[in-house]
Amino acid sequence: MLLLVWPSIAFTNKAEATVAAEATATAEPTVAREAAATDQATATDHSCSNDLDCQLNGECIEPRRECPPGGHGPCSTSPSGRQCVCDPGWGGDDCGDLQLEVGEIAYGCYPTVPLTCDYSSWGGGPPVWDTKHRVYVMFQDEISKHCGLSEWSYMSTIVRTSSVHGPAGPYKKDEVVLGTQSHNAYYVYDPKSGKHLIYHVNSGTGGKAEELTGCTNGTTPHTPKEELKRLRAPKPSRSDGVGDTTCEEAHDCLPPVIHESTSLSGPWKRVEMRGVYPPQFPTSNGGTRIRGSLNPAPVIFDNGTVLALYKVNQTIWAMRAPDYTGPYEAIGEIFHPFAKGSFTEDPATHVLQEDPTLWRDARGNFHALMHPLGHGAGRGHGFSYDGVTWHWSDPSHRGRAAFHASIKVEGKTVPVTDVERLRIWVNPKTSQPELLFYASGGQHQPIRADGVQRSFTVVQRIRTKAPVLSTVAADVAAVKPAPAPRLHTSRDAVQTLAPR
Repeated sequence: MLLLVWPSIAFTNKAEATVAAEATATAEPTVAREAAATDQATATDHSCSNDLDCQLNGECIEPRRECPPGGHGPCSTSPSGRQCVCDPGWGGDDCGDLQLEVGEIAYGCYPTVPLTCDYSSWGGGPPVWDTKHRVYVMFQDEISKHCGLSEWSYMSTIVRTSSVHGPAGPYKKDEVVLGTQSHNAYYVYDPKSGKHLIYHVNSGTGGKAEELTGCTNGTTPHTPKEELKRLRAPKPSRSDGVGDTTCEEAHDCLPPVIHESTSLSGPWKRVEMRGVYPPQFPTSNGGTRIRGSLNPAPVIFDNGTVLALYKVNQTIWAMRAPDYTGPYEAIGEIFHPFAKGSFTEDPATHVLQEDPTLWRDARGNFHALMHPLGHGAGRGHGFSYDGVTWHWSDPSHRGRAAFHASIKVEGKTVPVTDVERLRIWVNPKTSQPELLFYASGGQHQPIRADGVQRSFTVVQRIRTKAPVLSTVAADVAAVKPAPAPRLHTSRDAVQTLAPR
């Protein structure tokens, strides 16, 4: 079992103190405490034993006693025992249904209105308030030279966009911040140094000598397959070891690629990472060796400590560092499907996801949403007390997804199936999540060179008023949803972290 050790790192606040207290212990004591709490409870379909059964999106409390009018006669309690009382923005009997309004386009255009945009965007954020210019700023991916997402692998740039309408946008383009090749912009502020940071993949030090031309309206025209194959081929490594296939691009070894600035307007400088990183390191699936730290989603504590989730081998891992310059240490793979006790080479023993977004709630708990990949994976929700030991609300076991995406197009509400590069915006005044951003092509990933497909960035507001049982299920069926099965944390938590 993985030792939870954070050498030479000090912690502040509730979550950091929790990790520090467990720094010299293994994951088993945490599991034992959770197991004891679960085993002592007499849970029913509607009851909970602790806050984990509420996915840390609410509190597990005794229901209010109901007494006859006038205070005469015996009082009675609900026969279902303790129940989840959900935080604003969450609903359902287990507080696992993210309450979303119908979405709007935050940056870009839907494919049915091709003449109003000349670019394709692919998500970014979360937004941040620019105190100097009195606007919200959001760093987003945009495909250069008016091309579509089909050419993302070598023509991606990161642009600064701004909104005078509020954090939900819509946003307009200000300028290109990082040129090709730069992708998967994730903004975070470091309170210790006062630096603005953009975590991303690829180096942003220059694309290929030759790029596709002739693109219009954010779409890629019909182009011979052999020509596209030639253009998209990986750039050969340089003689000095720098190139698309090196550690520098965050594809082959652990440290992420980061640019920093003291101003949201720049200039931006590449961060020199501290630490020595092997090009490969072992994983838990049958001894296979893995590479890279793709699509990092960081949280930075007040003391500068970094916790980040990232993708490798179609699974989600966690890493940590004493500050954003490193050295970064892999914690391990953090999610596994319900009732799967160990990681093996079988994909069914892994939660296949990518594009994580990570945030903390008002109580200091950690939460994550991701884009599901194959093998029946759905839109689930990850949650953790300390950011190290994680729990997974498995949609296949729960009976429904954590949320359903939709967007209003030409006056009609259209379901969105392609939801990638997720970002949650937390209101700094309330510490509550209020906006969900994601990249989309609508009904499918828009990666064809057909002169039509275009990508865009969507925002859906999170309902922060009193939650209902489930507005999520109502989006797909006009029936009252069945209660979600309880998360058996005493059985699941023991393998939350993969062994080294």
